Amino acid sequence: MRNRLLRPRHGWAILMGLLLGALLLLSACRLPHITIVLQPSASATPAAHPFAGPNPTFAATQAASAPAATPPPTPRAAEAPGTPSPTPSPIPHLRRPGEPVLSERVWDATCRAGNAPIVPPRGDDYFVNLYERPFNAETQDTYYPELDIRRADIGTDGTWLYVVLELNGGTLPAEPTAYGVELDLDIDGRGDWLLWAQSPLGTTWQVEGVALYRDLDDDVGEVRACRNDPPQDGTSYEDQVFVAGQGLDPDAAWARWVPRGRPQVQFALLYDIIERDPAFMWWVWSDRQVQRPDWMDYHDHYTAEEAGSPFPPNPYFPARALARLDNTCHWVFGFQPTGNEPCICAGNFPTPTATPAPTATPTITPTPQQGARITGVFYKDRNDNGQYDPGEGVSSITVVARRGACGSPMGVGDTAVSGADGSFVLNVPVGGPWCVMPSNPTIWDPPRQQVNAPPGGTAGPVYFRFKQP
Repeated sequence: MRNRLLRPRHGWAILMGLLLGALLLLSACRLPHITIVLQPSASATPAAHPFAGPNPTFAATQAASAPAATPPPTPRAAEAPGTPSPTPSPIPHLRRPGEPVLSERVWDATCRAGNAPIVPPRGDDYFVNLYERPFNAETQDTYYPELDIRRADIGTDGTWLYVVLELNGGTLPAEPTAYGVELDLDIDGRGDWLLWAQSPLGTTWQVEGVALYRDLDDDVGEVRACRNDPPQDGTSYEDQVFVAGQGLDPDAAWARWVPRGRPQVQFALLYDIIERDPAFMWWVWSDRQVQRPDWMDYHDHYTAEEAGSPFPPNPYFPARALARLDNTCHWVFGFQPTGNEPCICAGNFPTPTATPAPTATPTITPTPQQGARITGVFYKDRNDNGQYDPGEGVSSITVVARRGACGSPMGVGDTAVSGADGSFVLNVPVGGPWCVMPSNPTIWDPPRQQVNAPPGGTAGPVYFRFKQP
């Protein structure tokens, strides 16, 4: 009897307990400091690491070995019509270049608009990878002053390495155009680094359009540095280490266009990138025709016939594959040249310092002791008597004087172009042995001549006879 009386009360107690537990469970999601963690299954794809960068080699290996998987669809919020796509976040920059600090200068020959064909006055020799062709191919009747390099300067403020190209005129290029700087750190005549900027360039410092290349296997210039070796077998500047703020350092390289009567293209490279190298060689480019860093040196990629020549008497006239471009010869930074550096343009053009020292009392001397002249004539032996006769001269032939014995690595002393009577004059910076080499030596007899120029005097004339076909 006692048990029967207690049963209903006990049932009510159980029912009340169940109701209380249910209320607590329903309110658990609203209680503070309670987190529900859902563990991913073993087959789920892990999220990418926020600092993981692209690795093409690794990605290709994984793609070849892993089975294909279809990712689950990602929900996408509805967008109102005409809503613009989100713009990428700008690259943060910690350092920006200032005004260039300059200490070394190299001059370059310039052309000018005129009667067709436009012919460079000097400074063009395909065989040593030296070009003065700021005009169009084939007809050579359109001059581009914004491609015509007048001079280039280089210097450093300790943080930045600055290079400034001064052009002969023109405005900001609308056509795709590249300007470049090559750095030869080990002074072997081969570029090791290439700083490259492509239009359009703004008038303030920018990384957009700027790239930095490196040669990893020392094959710029092919077998013989500074001499043509087509066809090209190497990879040249195969390692792009920076482009538009991406790569080694977001602040690695910058460029800008400075408009003025003679406009400038200015470059800035973080000096640490080349480990603050105190002494090296350098030269600059403008290029609207080829624009292929992986094809440098261009005279190793193109044959003389493919490249063409800007000089009418040359059998490869006119300029073809190599037109609408200009460059300078190689010059020094941080050391005094001896004239024996490969590809150097010692004495080719004046190289004034930033602040020249005044001369107290100028003295007149006939010829500096360290300089000399070499004269010569190009001719076509029309009467076949084995010697030059008046009226047989061949004009517009480029000739270069390279220091030392013919056939050995030599620095350029001067270049010249023969006149209407076939004659030329080379002004070399020092006396001694020089190798006089015409453009396209295979069509001249002899192909080159060794000359011993007396200091302060004149050697020659040396004669080059055109080989009859």
